[in-house]
Amino acid sequence: MSETSLPDRLTEYGKLVTSVMFGGAFIAALIYAYVAKDETSKELLVGAVISNANTVVQFFLGSAAGSQAKDKTIAAIATNVPPPPPSPVTEPPAK
Repeated sequence: MSETSLPDRLTEYGKLVTSVMFGGAFIAALIYAYVAKDETSKELLVGAVISNANTVVQFFLGSAAGSQAKDKTIAAIATNVPPPPPSPVTEPPAK
């Protein structure tokens, strides 16, 4: 089991708390719009949920994830930890 530093754990808890808080707010707003029979609010909130879901997916799978990997590589270089060796390149068998 790897040890995680306190700042890293706090960052992970912060992500979880933020996700739950805003997710709960969207659900509460959708329930309110449904109970109030306000079609315009429902449409607006559903659009906002779809937009925010897209933003989350792009963050975790898009350029931000690559940026975080780059930051870890730079931090490893700065602390003189050699990066892992590249995987060996195998050539196709001769015909």
